[in-house]
This record gives sequence, structure tokens and C-alpha cells, in this order.
Amino acid sequence: NLNGNIWTPISGLYGEFKFKYHVNGFCYVFDESFVTINYYPNPATPVITMNQDYCTGERIDFQVNTIPNATYQWTGPNNFSSSIQNPFIENCTSLNSGDYTVKIIVDDCESSSTIPITIKSIPDFKIDAGCVFGSYQLSVKPNDNSFTLENATFSWTGPNLFSSAANPVN
Repeated sequence: NLNGNIWTPISGLYGEFKFKYHVNGFCYVFDESFVTINYYPNPATPVITMNQDYCTGERIDFQVNTIPNATYQWTGPNNFSSSIQNPFIENCTSLNSGDYTVKIIVDDCESSSTIPITIKSIPDFKIDAGCVFGSYQLSVKPNDNSFTLENATFSWTGPNLFSSAANPVN
């Protein structure tokens, strides 16, 4: 629908539209202009399907659905960028934590999705060993507050089928 200099496309009617403008001026002067508008539908929103939590050193595999005729542009923390549909990051670190966005482009039209990624540090700890009240005891102690004991789970194993999920153990 063309009204003056405003064009309102009809929903679902896509393609190339050509317009000719003719403007009459004073003293029998006129001007003409030709305008071509390529009107395309917005591309489908990309669907990201991947893990969101990783441990330091793991590989992050980005996965997004295939959209016909699309080009892909990923961006994220630590200057991450890729034009591959399903890129990856080897040996991730905490610098890779944050929001990752994939932008797809089809016929000069864009659509995007974002996913948050969390990189968890590998716990750094020491094992204290010694006699406590006449019993030999082992206990895990975090180094440099790398984790809290309250949020940790433990799995001790030893000789004679010993196993325990406690900390400390006797």
C-alpha cells in the first residue's frame, strides 16, 4: 500500500517492489525517481541447544539449528567471535563465562538468540591428615577459598572396600 511517500507492505506478500516517483515542481520542472525495495520476511529465531554449565578445561560445543540460506555470527566474552554455525572453544576458563549471542542473516534480515554460559572452577584443595582424639583422620581443606565445604560432595575410597561421603573421615 503506497500513500504519498509512505509504503506499508501487505503481510505475507514478499519480494521485489519497484516504484516510480514523479514530482511536479514550479515552472514546468519535474523530477522522477525509481526506487526498488526488496521486502523479505524476518528469518526464524535461531534455537540454541547446548549445555550451559562447564568445568574449567572442558570443551564448549555451541549448537544452533540449521536455517536455510543463513549466515551465522557468534559473539561472546573474551573477544569470542565465529562465523561457523556450530563453533567450539577448547579448554575453557572462567574468562569464557557470560552471554553468547548467535545472529543469523537471511536476505539482509537478522534474527538472534542469546544463551548464558557458566564456567565452574575445578576445586583446589589439600588433604590434612593426622590423629584427632586418638583416631587417624583425613579431611579436605579448600586452597584460597576455591570452593566452600558446604557446597561440595565427597567420595572417599580406600583399601578393604572403604568408602565414605563424609568430610572428615576416620
